[in-house]
Amino acid sequence: MSTDRAAARDQMVKQQVRAWGVYDDTILDLMAQIPRDAFFPPEYSAFAYADLEAPVGHGRLMLAPKEQGKLLQAVSAKSDETVLVLGTDTGYLTALLARLSKHVYSLDTDAALLEKAKTALLNLAVNNVTLDVQKDLEGAPMFAPFDVIVLTGSVSAVPESLLAQLSDKGRMFAIVGCEPLMQATLYVKGENQLIIERVLYETSVHSVLDSPNKTVFSF
Repeated sequence: MSTDRAAARDQMVKQQVRAWGVYDDTILDLMAQIPRDAFFPPEYSAFAYADLEAPVGHGRLMLAPKEQGKLLQAVSAKSDETVLVLGTDTGYLTALLARLSKHVYSLDTDAALLEKAKTALLNLAVNNVTLDVQKDLEGAPMFAPFDVIVLTGSVSAVPESLLAQLSDKGRMFAIVGCEPLMQATLYVKGENQLIIERVLYETSVHSVLDSPNKTVFSF
């Protein structure tokens, strides 16, 4: 069974991620190593390596592998950088970013999903992560500035308060717009706090969801 999963990961990387223009070997190798299925509940594990937005429970969808690869390549997180993730879901993208960076602060609106993410991350010995439940898109100004900020679902517009949490030369990935057309966009903070926008591709994905509750895990 583990051999089948390894083959599925390899096929995902070659036929979906690389085929969609992700050529960074570090990212490709990482996606081939980290078991995506470990972040799916059993009832949805068949979707783990599918080329689509996959259900992970609690009414949530995870971005398709190729979009996650594009995202990682765009933000280009480094080993000495701090990352903020808005939309932890079950933690797969958080795990990838944690392997690439110094520390990840990962926020979600659903405490039950964060519990599952915590378990999956610990099982893979990913320990440079702080998980927090948050009811909106305010980010984590108490830990700012961040070198990288990632939104894992779409927004109609990017909050200025998030852009303010970027470090100098910091990068933010967000999918912006409304159905049926959205744009995956990279924001870079340049000189004099000027924000430079670059549209990466057009897409249509789920939105970042809101719900109450409050808890914090750090490990």
